[in-house]
Amino acid sequence: MEYFNWKAPEDIIAGISLYRPGPMDQIPRYIKNKQNSKNIKYLHEKLKHILSVTYGCIVYQEQVMQVFRELAGYSMGRSDLVRRAMSKKKADVMAKEKENFINGICEENENVIVPGCVRNGIDSETAEKIFDEMAEFAKYGFNKSHAAAYAVIAYQTAWLKYYYKVQFTAALITSVMDNSSKVAEYISNSKKLGIEILPPDINESSVNFTVKENKIRFGLAAVKNVGINAINSIIQSRKTKGNFVSLYDFLDRVDLGVVNKRTVESLIKCGAFDSLNVYRSKMIAVYEKLIDCIHDQRKVNVEGQLSLFEGDSSDLPVDNDIYPELSEYPQNIMLAMEKEMLGLYVSGHPLLEYKRELEDKTSINTAELIKEVSENENLGHYSYNYDGKRVIMGGIIVSVK
Repeated sequence: MEYFNWKAPEDIIAGISLYRPGPMDQIPRYIKNKQNSKNIKYLHEKLKHILSVTYGCIVYQEQVMQVFRELAGYSMGRSDLVRRAMSKKKADVMAKEKENFINGICEENENVIVPGCVRNGIDSETAEKIFDEMAEFAKYGFNKSHAAAYAVIAYQTAWLKYYYKVQFTAALITSVMDNSSKVAEYISNSKKLGIEILPPDINESSVNFTVKENKIRFGLAAVKNVGINAINSIIQSRKTKGNFVSLYDFLDRVDLGVVNKRTVESLIKCGAFDSLNVYRSKMIAVYEKLIDCIHDQRKVNVEGQLSLFEGDSSDLPVDNDIYPELSEYPQNIMLAMEKEMLGLYVSGHPLLEYKRELEDKTSINTAELIKEVSENENLGHYSYNYDGKRVIMGGIIVSVK
């Protein structure tokens, strides 16, 4: 894309490379030197143009190879072999290369293969310090070109998140649809950004999370028991015959071979039919009988014979005549249904009326705990900031064992 014809910022590349088990020790030094260039010290002046971009810290494998080439006269190939030996912690190879780095390599006829630091005007003591610092770092060193590729993606996504916040967030949630805890986390963050999340809707939702009037519409693929074939049937029917006007209209038009009773129940429970302005309790009471009725009609219909409700859409039963007189489910029951089908609450939250009290009296919520575990797993270890700490949480007891 034309928007991204630029060089990835060096600080992003360095941040990606430093935030790893080995180089993390260099982070305080990197920050200190970045904030005040007077803190930057080089073991030798020849290191300045190699390490200045990272404020005097060895961050990349390419820097290690460049030091070998420019200070000791190594070839490109030989410097890469040493880098590999360092990363694999081959002590015997490293001991030999340390001597080569400092004093060089000569053949029996005095032909110089590698000049070494001493021949290039660097005293042996300084050369030894430089080698030891490189050897310690290179055990965990990161490839700059690899980090730069990540940095480009980081910069692109940051640009998209800033200028296309709603679209970016919708795509982000779609990418984790198979992980309900992640979906809940991202939706919670979306609400903090002021982005409204609309519930699933049979007339509006697509397969994935989509943007509608600067709001995010829930994707049908995130609803439990709703498979891709069922979704395709729903979307295809909308494209050919327009929006659904009633529950019967929906059931009569979709392929009931893929949109089964469990699928319909899940769609009702999660609120996907709420735009039809019929209570969920009423639809739950009749959907199975309606499906059976349609199945029976299709069995007895012969070619050329019209079904009971076939014809103009205005003739379809859109009123409440087919529904029993029932009150709507209590709010807590409806929220529990949403939680069951979507993995999270969309239209509200059972603890919303206690929000202020919970914020005043609790010290952590489950989203923070999940995030803590996730981040530490990515780092490859399990040291949690909350380990051993006393915390206060608030919630609802849903079951007791």
